[in-house]
Amino acid sequence: MEYRTSDSSSNPYLAFSAMLMAGLDGIKRKLDPADYGLNQGSTAHKLPNSLDAALNCLEGDYEYLLEGNVFTEDVIQAYIAMKRGEFQVISEHIHPIELQYYFGV
Repeated sequence: MEYRTSDSSSNPYLAFSAMLMAGLDGIKRKLDPADYGLNQGSTAHKLPNSLDAALNCLEGDYEYLLEGNVFTEDVIQAYIAMKRGEFQVISEHIHPIELQYYFGV
């Protein structure tokens, strides 16, 4: 199992609470962490590889965050809306790697 900390710009209270709730949900549902990964060619479930994909996953499965009133539905919906706004702004700008690949074409 690999542990990765959240982004340094995250709110640690929200991040660690969400990670703990996800871990508890995995234990409760008897999920095997080896079934989830980023390995290409692997038969494992794929983890989201972008903010947009992660938000889609969150929208589709966040009931475990509501258990024990750790998070509320309005907090989750507000978070998704805020991050969708960030993604929209980011996706409208050229990434430096795009300049590297395509500027000389």
